[in-house]
Amino acid sequence: MSITDHWEGLLQKFGFEDLEDGYEKPITTIMDIYERKYVMDEEYSAENLDNFIKKYIDKSLQPFVRSGPIPPYNETSLIYEVVARNLEEVAFSNATDTVLYIYNPTCSVSQAMTKVINNLAAELEDEGIQFCQIDGVINDLPKLVKPVGYPTIFYLQKNKKHKPIMFHGGPNFHDLIVFITRYCTENLKKFDTEGNRKFVKDEF
Repeated sequence: MSITDHWEGLLQKFGFEDLEDGYEKPITTIMDIYERKYVMDEEYSAENLDNFIKKYIDKSLQPFVRSGPIPPYNETSLIYEVVARNLEEVAFSNATDTVLYIYNPTCSVSQAMTKVINNLAAELEDEGIQFCQIDGVINDLPKLVKPVGYPTIFYLQKNKKHKPIMFHGGPNFHDLIVFITRYCTENLKKFDTEGNRKFVKDEF
């Protein structure tokens, strides 16, 4: 229990973006060890608090997730723009290797990396790898793929989606190709395991 001003930054993560000065209504929330967040929507009372805690213990509460609106599907785009609400469906529940690119739209390094990711997705269009990108500023991300800064990139192998692999290279095409060839489930058609472009003989 505290003055809301002291916890303004944390409360924003629970959806309380614009608390007015002098906001006096009690706010009740829970964050568990997996950083899942729960908010009591009912007006504060001893009875409602008791029910809220019982529902949490019974695992009948739905976690609160900050999420941008689900964008319309763009069939011409090589990169899926995902948000918190459809991240599980698009990136984790598919049956293919997936590159998950987490960015900050105002970050200059993210802006440079976005160009690299777009080039990479075009180069690997026929390699059976899905590319997803998500704005890490406005979307909650599960602890499994929590960014350490922007940009952050994870490789999700199709048979090991619960073990994401973080990219530690520079914001350039070569480092990313080497990273992908190292962890892709199936060898790439255009690049060898060292990230070098394969030589294709002309057919006569």
